[in-house]
Amino acid sequence: MIGQIGRIALILLLASGTLWAIDYGSSLLPCIKPSAIQPTKQAISGSEQRESCPEVHGIVSAGFIAIRSGLARIADWFAELSSERLTAYATMILAALTCFLAVATRQQARLTRAIVQLSRSEFIATHRPRLRVRHFAPSAGQA
Repeated sequence: MIGQIGRIALILLLASGTLWAIDYGSSLLPCIKPSAIQPTKQAISGSEQRESCPEVHGIVSAGFIAIRSGLARIADWFAELSSERLTAYATMILAALTCFLAVATRQQARLTRAIVQLSRSEFIATHRPRLRVRHFAPSAGQA
């Protein structure tokens, strides 16, 4: 148990160290804007870089900042919803999940029927009835 926790801690430590190295290394590079914004693709000076470059603190930090702002926008969207709209969206989600559940249940029922049929045929094949003939009498037409 301790060995497994130690391995997980080591993996997390290596991952965070790698992210920090990428973040720190990217903050040392000059900011180059995309060609749609700056056609010449020349590096921006230091003061302009701090104001206009989102990756000034590192590319990983910029990614986390973008994720945080996206989550904030989603939270704002939920805050603006009325209770009726929220109930309608939740009902649509429940309906879709119920459809998926119905499809999965139908498939599971088919598979269960197939397994029962296979088990029944296997049982019949391995436990065949034994017939013992005690008397044999030919019929009148065969004599």
